[in-house]
Amino acid sequence: MEEMSNVSGRAELEALDKREVDTMVHQELRSGNWFVPAADMYETPEKVVLVMDMPGVCFDCAHVNVVDDELVVTGHVTHGEDQDDYVLYREYDVGHYHRHFGLPPTTDRDKIEASMADGVLTVVLPKVAEFRPRRIPIRVGE
Repeated sequence: MEEMSNVSGRAELEALDKREVDTMVHQELRSGNWFVPAADMYETPEKVVLVMDMPGVCFDCAHVNVVDDELVVTGHVTHGEDQDDYVLYREYDVGHYHRHFGLPPTTDRDKIEASMADGVLTVVLPKVAEFRPRRIPIRVGE
């Protein structure tokens, strides 16, 4: 019975974390445009790498969160003009980026890293050592 209450308590905490992130995301999304950025994901024996276009998003306006079994990426774009500036012409959109990705079960969640350069976000999801391929040596029969 105690084990069930621990599982139930953990599920409540995970649900609370997810609600907090969802609330933050919905607050961002309800004002203005939102975009689903293009993304690529590839795998090596040691890691999974996510590469996502986020043009116009500065590094402090981008957020990468792990919620339950998902990687949640959000960000927003604003224009650099002052409030007193009168915009004569605008083609650049302002708005919010938002994507969810399922985390592979082999991911070492404590070692996930993210970096951004030239409008491209790169998230490295290292694999837990026990899931990495390894060579088994063959001993000569005795």
